[in-house]
Amino acid sequence: MIPVSPINDLARTLTFVEQEWNGILSKEPIVVEVNTTITWLSLLLVNAARVNPMESLRNLKNATMDNGLSRSWALYNAATRCRDDVDVNTAAVQLTVKV
Repeated sequence: MIPVSPINDLARTLTFVEQEWNGILSKEPIVVEVNTTITWLSLLLVNAARVNPMESLRNLKNATMDNGLSRSWALYNAATRCRDDVDVNTAAVQLTVKV
């Protein structure tokens, strides 16, 4: 499992995450088919936010969360993993909470 924590940046460098995402994970059926009912997708999307934050934020709002991951923690982590060369427009991400 890929833990969702700010400490990940120390162990998983941006270069590693980009190579892992672009070379392997982005091509996996769980990502390509965007099956939002598979909870592992939420963990992969948080990790992918270091590569493409806006796409991850858009997909996270509909993804089923892993048992140990709340939507607010996933969105916060994805939004704060932005790089200097990537512009994130948080106003473009809408989250609807069904009560």
